[in-house]
Amino acid sequence: ARLLQMVATLLLLDEQLAGLDAVAVEAAVGDISRLCHEQGLTTLVVEHRPDPFRGIADRNWVLIDGSLDEV
Repeated sequence: ARLLQMVATLLLLDEQLAGLDAVAVEAAVGDISRLCHEQGLTTLVVEHRPDPFRGIADRNWVLIDGSLDEV
């Protein structure tokens, strides 16, 4: 990754939970949530299994056949 800005306002996570077991997923989601709240970050999560993030997200969008749908 390249540093584009010294002070980040957006955190992009692409398949961040891939390959983790359930215990590690729960810990990672907690860490990500805490970091984002502490730093005031907007977070964009790209994930094939969005369920772990649904409980902490302000908005959930799903891409289905090229269309964005809010859930």
